[in-house]
Amino acid sequence: MHGVAATVFGTHDVIAALSALTNNLLAVLINTLSLQEVSNVPPDLRELMVYANVVAADIDPKPTSIGSLATLWLNLLKVRFESPEDAAVG
Repeated sequence: MHGVAATVFGTHDVIAALSALTNNLLAVLINTLSLQEVSNVPPDLRELMVYANVVAADIDPKPTSIGSLATLWLNLLKVRFESPEDAAVG
């Protein structure tokens, strides 16, 4: 069980770091393709690694401003189209 947990959390940590540095969609694509190439992992463990991949890429990069490209674009658009009166209020 220790090996399974270490593998799943290791997958999670790698994809979370990659998602925080790049776009999360790109990180999921790269990690999914790399998981397909791993041949010596049991199918059940590979399925857990895929779930860790998706969860880490979707949830973990949210606190960073560069982690999610959609969040970054929304913040840029908010600043760009915010009226001066709105900026003074809040």
